[in-house]
Amino acid sequence: MNWQNYFVLSVTNLKTNEVIFKAQLRPSNNFQFEELIISKFKQFKLSDYDKKKLSLDMRKIILGHQLFETQEFQKICRNFKNKIDQLPDKKITLSTQGGGIYLFMNANFNSDKEISCHTSELPLPLIKAKKKPNIQLIYSPQNYSFLSDIPSLWSESEIMSLFELKDFKASA
Repeated sequence: MNWQNYFVLSVTNLKTNEVIFKAQLRPSNNFQFEELIISKFKQFKLSDYDKKKLSLDMRKIILGHQLFETQEFQKICRNFKNKIDQLPDKKITLSTQGGGIYLFMNANFNSDKEISCHTSELPLPLIKAKKKPNIQLIYSPQNYSFLSDIPSLWSESEIMSLFELKDFKASA
């Protein structure tokens, strides 16, 4: 799967399999060689095994996380919030892959909605996030995810406390 697909933020209604929201961030592809060397990722305290698994594409995804701090992303979050708030259902079960989880981590929905979000990706500990009472985040590993195969990226992160694990064995 192409690394840029991580920045295609789509949210699907899990019951109907309908895409209810889609947006895209456009990461740069002009990385300097020095930015991509493994020693530049020491803040993640990667095990030797995980360092070997951290491919060039995965390093580009990590470097692209700065896009989740832009005004463009904040605008996308507002549009997403408005879309969810307009849905007539009070209980909604959604799913997302790749960077789509950041939509749920950043948007503030109306408190009368109960939202469950199943995701195949865990957010990197590059952001500050807190538990939102009306949002249930469920980590549901799937056959393919971008970064979840490298546990030392997220295993000691406080962000893990925000998620329920649907299949603990698959996520260990």
